[in-house]
Amino acid sequence: RYLGFVLLVLSSSTTTALADTDTYISLNVGASIVDDAHHEWLLPTGSETVTTNFDFGHTISAALGVSFSDGYRLEVEVSNQINDLVGADPAAVRMSTPLFGVGGIIKKTQSLSGKYEGVDVTVTTLLANAYKDFYIVDKFFGYVSGGVGVAFHEWDARSYVVVLEGRIPTHYNFGRFDDTVLAWQLGAGLGYELIKEINLNVGYRYLGTDDVNYHPAYIPEFGSHNATVGIRY
Repeated sequence: RYLGFVLLVLSSSTTTALADTDTYISLNVGASIVDDAHHEWLLPTGSETVTTNFDFGHTISAALGVSFSDGYRLEVEVSNQINDLVGADPAAVRMSTPLFGVGGIIKKTQSLSGKYEGVDVTVTTLLANAYKDFYIVDKFFGYVSGGVGVAFHEWDARSYVVVLEGRIPTHYNFGRFDDTVLAWQLGAGLGYELIKEINLNVGYRYLGTDDVNYHPAYIPEFGSHNATVGIRY
């Protein structure tokens, strides 16, 4: 549905200035840094904000687009990035007195931070992007971009290890969760015209999505800083 809409936009745009357009394909690879995620953890005594953090990841994207003579470009892009969950604070809450029913009394709670091994977070996006290229000097040019679309999030925790403060590592199988939400991105970068048909580029883009509903107890926010290098033909 989304891809059909984007292709309709691209085809209608090309009819306005068909003689002054070129089609292109592009490929980008790079590193991704996911912002710390926050969500509310509901406890019998109230709520506590849990902060999770992620390791450096990698990203790859491919796009099919149309470039116009005035420096504007429109494209459809598919991308994928993977990051590892490395820690959470708190990762667990220990209560000295169990809560038995409504009348139970909790005398003391202790929040424990923890490290994770084996939890993968994968984000696959389908975006419609718009670019504006502007030449700086000779064959060097800059660009700015923006895009909207959808993101498919996948949280794979089927085999992982948690190390809590002062405790031995514990293996878990929490399962696999996914959700599809609205996504958007903004970017900027520099390019070089290697030959008339081939451009090289380096760039930065920020990818954001709606909050992800992995589980009723875990609905985090998501934002990612991606640095890429690529080629456009």
